[in-house]
Amino acid sequence: MRWLAAVGVAALLAGIQPATAAEVTVSAVQITRFKESALDQKVDKLIWRGGIALVSREDTFGGLSGLTFTGPDHRAVFVSDRGNFVSGQLAYDDANRLFGFIGVTIEPMRNSKGDPLPRQYARDAESVDIVYRNGLPVAVRVGF
Repeated sequence: MRWLAAVGVAALLAGIQPATAAEVTVSAVQITRFKESALDQKVDKLIWRGGIALVSREDTFGGLSGLTFTGPDHRAVFVSDRGNFVSGQLAYDDANRLFGFIGVTIEPMRNSKGDPLPRQYARDAESVDIVYRNGLPVAVRVGF
């Protein structure tokens, strides 16, 4: 089922965090091997470019599912199994390798009326996408 989570969307898309968003510390470790392949080597029919493993001590962090880009400079938002938007900026090193996720904030998802999502089963988000109207971002669509 798909719901439209619209509260705080304009701020989220602009990279500005609403007052309800909490800043959190997230650590990242680069992943340089996958399926026995090193960086820039083939994995099946793709070239492995690397990845990151993210961890945080915050109990609201984790269970990250969908990812979409929300603005310039690698600004992105994940949705989580815990009913949160996790926003920040993907960081790249001088070799253009992903190495971190900085400026991270966590904000609870709300329905299109601005109310908190109901029971836990309705918070297990799996995908997220930006909704555009007339070429402008107006909302975030979250799939559960």
